[in-house]
Amino acid sequence: MKKAFMRSAAAIAVLTGATLTGAPAANAGACVGSMCGTVDNQTSLGIRVAMNWCSDSRYEPLGSSCPSQIRGLSPHSSTNGWGDVDAYEVPYRCTFWVDIHNFWGWEGTKVQGAGWYKIDTDDVAYIRNYECRGV
Repeated sequence: MKKAFMRSAAAIAVLTGATLTGAPAANAGACVGSMCGTVDNQTSLGIRVAMNWCSDSRYEPLGSSCPSQIRGLSPHSSTNGWGDVDAYEVPYRCTFWVDIHNFWGWEGTKVQGAGWYKIDTDDVAYIRNYECRGV
């Protein structure tokens, strides 16, 4: 609850600042200032990321049409400089260990199974380890 309030307060501050300076408000799925959703693939596995997301949900199953503008991310590389990335995919039969860092600091390590996972504009998702079975 506190985190949701803090994010709302940060969003209001950004939008208020944009209004006062006459700058256009950020579009959904766009970077806010220098903050862009970023995925840092620290593994030897190539993965997929989505530049767009259509749902209010933080998760979509594999095969969902919600994540779109899919791009491949090579092993040991980052989406830094690509613009705002909205989600990453954990492939079928795989588990990822992902550290999430945002404007407020380290959010924690998530252990995630197959599917698409939404990240916020102020998130950096560090995919630091994976395990895939029978692939």
